[in-house]
Amino acid sequence: MINIGKSRSFKWSVTTSTMLIIAYIITWRFYAMWWFLIVFLDLIVFLFYLIVFLGSIIFSIRNQKKFDKPFVPLFINMAAILILIFGPSIYRNKSYFKNTTDLSHYQGNSCECHLYIETYCVYGGGALSTNVNSLYLTDSLSFRLYEGTYDEGDGAIVTTCKGDNISVEKYAHETLGQNSGELRTIEKKTYSLKDLKDSHISD
Repeated sequence: MINIGKSRSFKWSVTTSTMLIIAYIITWRFYAMWWFLIVFLDLIVFLFYLIVFLGSIIFSIRNQKKFDKPFVPLFINMAAILILIFGPSIYRNKSYFKNTTDLSHYQGNSCECHLYIETYCVYGGGALSTNVNSLYLTDSLSFRLYEGTYDEGDGAIVTTCKGDNISVEKYAHETLGQNSGELRTIEKKTYSLKDLKDSHISD
């Protein structure tokens, strides 16, 4: 049998999988401000990858007796996809810092909790749409908690604290019915400040 490393399917699978991972890294790092360029790069790379991926399936079926381990190119392509699936989301990108808000004075909250909200832009809409931001709750010492992502033109995330209790509410505009345009709560989470400090979570 012929060594699988000498096949074109193997070489193309390695090449396109590498390109896919590199495109993912570029997208994760620069998508927030350069999405209008990166989207075309991603489309080209993905279509190229898809063609090679389908080719590796056909190759593994047709060449079971000609090459040793003909399924290797297919496994390489599948591994690349798994890396993307389990890789960090672009919504967790902290490359574009916007501001830090002291929760003690946030929207009139007088709680002396010494907590802060860090805001990062994960999508810059420019003239076409509004920005999308990700928020993190932190005490700057023992924990940083990812609160979520919201569109500036469509909603908000509001964090309040009262003693040991922390409430995080995500709002979005109602789009249907008589209340269209009004903000409604779509998600609400509560945390214990003591538990957060003890967890040492670092999102």
